[in-house]
Amino acid sequence: MAADDFNSKPSTLNVTAISAKNGASTIECWQLASPFKSSAQPGVSGASFAQLGKAGAVSYALIPAKFDGGLHNAPAV
Repeated sequence: MAADDFNSKPSTLNVTAISAKNGASTIECWQLASPFKSSAQPGVSGASFAQLGKAGAVSYALIPAKFDGGLHNAPAV
């Protein structure tokens, strides 16, 4: 594999799952309908995010090793 294969950002998330149907195991392959988008949020700027369904605040983020998304403040409690 070329180095670009590891550094490129994915466009969608594919999931392979083992589930059961009628008492037998099945392998299912799913692809999220929502594509990955680049974040502009401080601290994770440039990371890839995908929304997981119609839930309000559920997302999946790809943040590679040694990622520098910029400085940000700690979350308020």
